[in-house]
Formats: sequence, C-alpha cells, structure tokens
Amino acid sequence: MDFSGEVARQYARHRRGFPAPVVDALVDALELPAEAYVLDLGCGTGQLTVPLAERYGRVVGADPSPDMLALARAGAPGRPLRPRGTTAGAGRTAAARRSDPGPTPGAVVAPPARRGNDGRP
Repeated sequence: MDFSGEVARQYARHRRGFPAPVVDALVDALELPAEAYVLDLGCGTGQLTVPLAERYGRVVGADPSPDMLALARAGAPGRPLRPRGTTAGAGRTAAARRSDPGPTPGAVVAPPARRGNDGRP
C-alpha cells in the first residue's frame, strides 16, 4: 500500500496517537538520558516522534513517504522539524547539530510492521 496523497491524509485524520501513559512507559523502558539520539523508524505522521521530542533533545523521524513526513512536520507546530532526505528531525537547531561533539548512545523506536489485507508485512 502506498501511504501518499489521500491515503496519508486519511491516516493522519483517523490514526489515533499514543496516550501519554504509553509514551511514558516507553521512555521509562528505554532508560536513556535526555541528550540521547532517538530514531523513530517508520514514523508516519509523527504520532510517536513528536511526544518523544518533548522528552529527548535529539529525535529524528524517518519514513519512506514524503506525504507522511509533511504531515508529521505540520503536526508539530513550533518545533524545528526539517526535512533531511526522507526524514523529519525534531528537537534541535541546525547550529546545535553542527556543534554536537558526537552521538550519545540512543535507541531505535520502530512501530509494528504495517500489514496488508492478507496479514503479511
């Protein structure tokens, strides 16, 4: 399934976000420092990326769909989300990224694989 155009808009409109207690449980389980790099792989419209950016300073959402990433950026007003290839980064300015001394150990947060109508990924 192609997550672009109208499909992406309907996904954003009808896909529920993650309740705060679920995000809190994930953050507790990760046991990462606030300065850790976090990658939300397959971020879609940013439903997990944006809440994680409230807890970590360096969060990047990556998705193969430019339309989903555009919706992620639109759903995060006031945050410095910007495209990098097929990613949308959250949490720091370009100057802060350039002056960063190097990565802090982080985590990859991946949602369950999207499944087709036949149940296969």
